[in-house]
Amino acid sequence: MVEQANTGWFALAVEHGLFGPDREFLLGVPEGDDDEDGYDTSRWRRVRLLKEWDLAGAGAETGLLGSGAGRPEFRMCSLDGHVPVQGTTYQSGVTSIMVPELWRVPSICLYMEGQVERVQQSNRADLDDRERALVREWLQYLQHHS
Repeated sequence: MVEQANTGWFALAVEHGLFGPDREFLLGVPEGDDDEDGYDTSRWRRVRLLKEWDLAGAGAETGLLGSGAGRPEFRMCSLDGHVPVQGTTYQSGVTSIMVPELWRVPSICLYMEGQVERVQQSNRADLDDRERALVREWLQYLQHHS
């Protein structure tokens, strides 16, 4: 499964333009502890794919790209922000998802507009920092791409 996950991710990345000059891209590097939903906060770091790499095996084993060999979990983006990629592991498989020009997908925009409105109109204590950060990042993303 590791070899298939690596092959699939690389084909998707090449086909849709994840890599910039010298095979560089942005990687969402986990920061802080996972919350109860299993999501963490991330900082984007510019990285380069080396000649030899193993994203789903050794990379996932480090904890940076997953929770163990064969269990990748990652967020990536092209340098220009046009090609977001997310990888995740299910009970019986691994998948990489890429959505070009994310800001043009009606269902995503509709969902995020609802999130923005909810966060902006709420003073609730149960609204966590992650939700507020998500909205800030989305608004910055839209500003960058409009």
